[in-house]
Amino acid sequence: MRLPRSRPEDRSHPWCSIADLKKAVKLGKGRQGIARAREAVELVRVGADSPPETAMRLGIGRAGLPEPELQIKRDPQDPYSAAGDAGYRDRRIVLQYEGKHHFSAEQQARDQRRNSEFAHAGWTVIQVNRVDLAENFSSMLARPEMLLGNGPELR
Repeated sequence: MRLPRSRPEDRSHPWCSIADLKKAVKLGKGRQGIARAREAVELVRVGADSPPETAMRLGIGRAGLPEPELQIKRDPQDPYSAAGDAGYRDRRIVLQYEGKHHFSAEQQARDQRRNSEFAHAGWTVIQVNRVDLAENFSSMLARPEMLLGNGPELR
C-alpha cells in the first residue's frame, strides 16, 4: 500500500490498492487464516512507508488516540514542504519514525532540516525509534496523549 517514491523506484503506483486487497481476501473464503485476514485488511492504510510506521499507527489506535494522518506535509500546497511519517495537522503534531537508515550523517542532516522546518512553523516533533518499537510504543504514547489531551472529541 506504500506509495512509491519517484527517486528510488521506477513505478508510480502501489503494487495493489486496498480494493484489490479486499477482493483477494473475499476470494479466500473458507481458507485457513481468512478471519484474521478480514480483520487485518480493515486496518490497512495507504501511506506508511515501513512496518514500524504501521506498528506505530496501530499502537496509537490501541491507546484510544485518534488515527493520525500519514505522510503529513507541513504545507500541503507546497510539493517541496517537509513531510512527516504521521501526525495531527489541527494540533501541529508530527511523528517521525527514525529507522536504521536514519543513522548515517547525511540522513541525520536531512532529518534535522526536516524537523527544523516543522518546529519553525510551530509544530511539535515527536521522534520515535527502535527502542519505542521494542516497548510496543508504551512510553512514546504518553507524548501525543499529553499533547492531544483527553477531550471526548479526540477519542
